[in-house]
Amino acid sequence: MDKKVQIGKNIQKLRERDNISQLQLAEKLGVELLTVSQWENGVIIPDTENLVKLSKLFGVSTDYLLMEKSEESTREQKGKSKEDFSFDDYHKKSGVGHAMKSFPFPVLAVIAYLILGFGYGLWNPGWLVFLTIPIYYSIVDAIRGKKDALRSLYPIILAIIYFILGFLYGVWHPLWIIFITIPLYYWLIDLIRKK
Repeated sequence: MDKKVQIGKNIQKLRERDNISQLQLAEKLGVELLTVSQWENGVIIPDTENLVKLSKLFGVSTDYLLMEKSEESTREQKGKSKEDFSFDDYHKKSGVGHAMKSFPFPVLAVIAYLILGFGYGLWNPGWLVFLTIPIYYSIVDAIRGKKDALRSLYPIILAIIYFILGFLYGVWHPLWIIFITIPLYYWLIDLIRKK
């Protein structure tokens, strides 16, 4: 594979991994959108200064950006120690965000629902515990820095609106439809960012 094309694929893979649009990447690096597009399409390669900026931004070595091998196989071959892992690896493998992400919160919600139902006969209001699942994962994504604030806050805002209008006006049943907008909202945000 052509070196320019491989470097472009590496940049694109890292950009998509971090959920960054080409425009956002261009703005972060102080280059034109066309430049990022040309990098990813293998038309040109980044200069040394931009390679260093890209490696810092994505938490990878410049070698990774320039090589055809995956980051994992490169580490294995070089026998890197734990200290050599990137900042991004640290966030993926440790910390509060990782522990929260791996915690089986939906299972906890089901257990809480069953306890409320069988133990106290609260089947009807008990189902509200399931609304905490998107809230929980939105908070986790915000802590881990995986999503922007607006994207992470949307399910939380909907849940707050739902609880307020439900408790104050008793419009539980027709109002649950607002939660259908969450995947639609995410789809629109992703579509806008890709442009």
